[in-house]
This record gives sequence, structure tokens and C-alpha cells, in this order.
Amino acid sequence: MLKSIETKIPPPMLAALFVFGMWLADQYLPSSVLDDDVRLLVAIGLGSLGALSSILGVLSFVKAKTTTNPMQPEKAGTLVTTGIYQYSRNPMYLGLLCVLLAWGVFLANSFSLMLAILFVPAMNFLQIIPEERAMVLNFREHYTVYKAKVRRWF
Repeated sequence: MLKSIETKIPPPMLAALFVFGMWLADQYLPSSVLDDDVRLLVAIGLGSLGALSSILGVLSFVKAKTTTNPMQPEKAGTLVTTGIYQYSRNPMYLGLLCVLLAWGVFLANSFSLMLAILFVPAMNFLQIIPEERAMVLNFREHYTVYKAKVRRWF
């Protein structure tokens, strides 16, 4: 069943669904108590880190003149392994995760934070694993070597 929806949901749309689910959890499930100043600082820090990670990932793709369209990973023309891609194979998705974690911290709701963490396996199965299959087909041993050197998330 999952195979039929692989790479069919744009990652920002999936993240938006998680944002909505986290908001719902915050509305109907008990919140935890966090100091407002600490909560805001952590949320701003995580959100900023997430935005930076995503922006650097997109800029690296643009510089390499390869597709940023996650719906068609087989159309990647260049294997990007420099810049932020030296540290994460998926900095754009890592950025979305950081933004979701920031939202969960901002909401100060442990159930919302748990939903943010569930974004990782959702992205792995729906987007990243299919992308990795396409990268192996496109770039063969170059991708295999890169994959051995750089972790999927961080």
C-alpha cells in the first residue's frame, strides 16, 4: 500500500499535515508546562536552524543545476555532495523536521512533539527510500560511496 503513494505527497504538504495534526493534538490533549522564555528561544532556534538547512539544500541544488522536484527523483541530473550535503543527505527534509520540532516546542505539548518525531519514519518510507532507489539507478557506485560516508538525516 505504501508503495502506491511513494513520492506522491510533496514533502512540504506532508509537513503541513503534521503541523495540523500537532495543532489538533495541542487542542485536545493535555499540554506540558514549559517556561515561556525558554520555550520561545528553543522554538526560534530550531525553526531558524530548519529554515537555514532547507535553504542551503535548495541553493546547493540550484547551484548544481539539478532538480529540486521531490516528486520525480529519477530526473536528478547531478549528485550533490558538497556544501551542506557533506553533513546530511537530506538537509531539506531535516529542515522540515526542525521546523516541526520548533512548532511542537512552541505548542509545549508532548503529544505534538511525538507527532513531529513520527515525521521521520513517514519521510523515510514515503520519500527518502524511493529517492535513494532512484539515486542508485542514476549515479550507481558514486551514490553508494556517498551514502556510506554521509548519514541520511544528520
